[in-house]
Amino acid sequence: MASRLLQLIFILLAIKVAEAEVGLVKVDVSGGSDKENTFCINYNSLYNTLPTTYDGLVALPVVDYSYTYGCYDNFTDSVQGKVVAVSRGNCTFAEKAALIQSLGGTVALVVDYSNATQMAVPGGNSTSYQEVNITVAVMLHSDFKTLMDLVPDVKVWLYSPQRPEFDPTIIAIFALASLCVVTGALWSATSHQKTKQKRGVRGETEEEDESISLGMGIAMSVALLVFFSLTLTLLYFFYDYLVYVVMAIFSLGGTNAVYQVCLPLWNRIVQCETRVPVSRFPCMPQPPMVRSLVLLLLSTGFVAVWLVFRNESFAWILQDMIGICFCLYVMKSLLMPSLKACTVLLGLLFFYDIFFVFITPYFTENGQSVMVKVATGGSGQSKEQMPIVLRLPYFLPYSMSKCYADKYSLLGFGDVILPGLLVTYNCAFDIKTHHTAQGRCKYLYFIATSLAYVVGLGLTGVALFVMKSGQPALLYLVPCTLITTFTIALWRQEFCYIWRGHQCPKKNDDIGAVRSGSASPQCKRQDGEREEGEDEEEGIASENQSLIQ
Repeated sequence: MASRLLQLIFILLAIKVAEAEVGLVKVDVSGGSDKENTFCINYNSLYNTLPTTYDGLVALPVVDYSYTYGCYDNFTDSVQGKVVAVSRGNCTFAEKAALIQSLGGTVALVVDYSNATQMAVPGGNSTSYQEVNITVAVMLHSDFKTLMDLVPDVKVWLYSPQRPEFDPTIIAIFALASLCVVTGALWSATSHQKTKQKRGVRGETEEEDESISLGMGIAMSVALLVFFSLTLTLLYFFYDYLVYVVMAIFSLGGTNAVYQVCLPLWNRIVQCETRVPVSRFPCMPQPPMVRSLVLLLLSTGFVAVWLVFRNESFAWILQDMIGICFCLYVMKSLLMPSLKACTVLLGLLFFYDIFFVFITPYFTENGQSVMVKVATGGSGQSKEQMPIVLRLPYFLPYSMSKCYADKYSLLGFGDVILPGLLVTYNCAFDIKTHHTAQGRCKYLYFIATSLAYVVGLGLTGVALFVMKSGQPALLYLVPCTLITTFTIALWRQEFCYIWRGHQCPKKNDDIGAVRSGSASPQCKRQDGEREEGEDEEEGIASENQSLIQ
């Protein structure tokens, strides 16, 4: 159980997030330096909007007063028609901008001297938005210093290129997620069905094998919710330290996931049955096979390569491969016991996303949500990103991609695994009841919820396009998949059975309902089939006893 809880730690930590209003400062280096001359800024369009291109604009001179706060008129030179750089602090953005505007300045460029890797967004209120009509922007001190060192007399253009309306990357990453859910659900459901059949041959019961399902009652779901919330809060305050803990656990879990996912194919390819000598592993009841150790070494090496080169441009390929294996393995390992458990877990985490994405900005500095700060790398100096996402680079070029915390289209593991647990349960339910299917598709629930998952991803894409900001995918995936499951179950009059899972019908408490006719048709059929199955088992037992005699 502890290993499964560790697997679930990673499920909820990566959600796509809203983007600040971002612009570019381009330095006029005509006949000067050939170094990078474009820098990122955050600005507030409620003060003044920036053009989408600098073509046809006149470069503005920059006057450096970044050693002062710009709260009072202590400027020694004229700032008329210039970009005025002042330090952040001591007074509000609006007060700085109002002063610079009154002196004829064109842009209030606030330099952030903190050690943050992310820029603040210059705030204000309705009054200041009406009184100030110049551009108000924030730039990191490191960028400002580089900018001022490029040429002697610095002149700049400020603009904000329009982002492409649509990038096909989103289709690719949604297709990848859908493939993971479908494949993982089929693999998990069929594997558990085979395990149950083997247990039946050995005479074991479901209760004797805890690995067959994950007991997820209301108390456990609430405990997980509290645990996830505490983990995310700690990451918010101690990101630079805990991110390495998450990376270490992900590396261990990823190694195991790659090994487990590749093992069936590896055993088919490598037919060697040789085992390591017992003397090498004296504490093990049975020494491992040589081929298994070789695969474990290959899996470890693969994850180690990603860990070493995680910040390189090609690292997303390795991370996605590990991530796909991780999602598949978690879905295979965890089988929810009932629709009730799925509903409680998904329902709680649905509100978890809403709170940490949309509510926490009311309680944090600069109105930034806890989920935003964690998902984009915190505010420290580590510059490490959470590895628990599937990511693909944008296909279309975008000049401002350098300004964003992540230059990739992201989808968190939780957006794959959590709905995938429901799809897996539905697939297992279909397999368990397919022999009672009369006049309907054998995999009705599985196919329907898989399509509902795709629809939910489509709604997420529409929301991304309309709102121009990242969206928590669970906000759309949870209602789509749950409503689809409920609708089919009610339509087929088997809600009791799928809601309670393997617990319905019970021999003791439901037999009266079956006899009185109040139980659902599905429960009646299942009870009758169990009695027939018991008769068959008694016959097989009698034959075996005769053979023994």
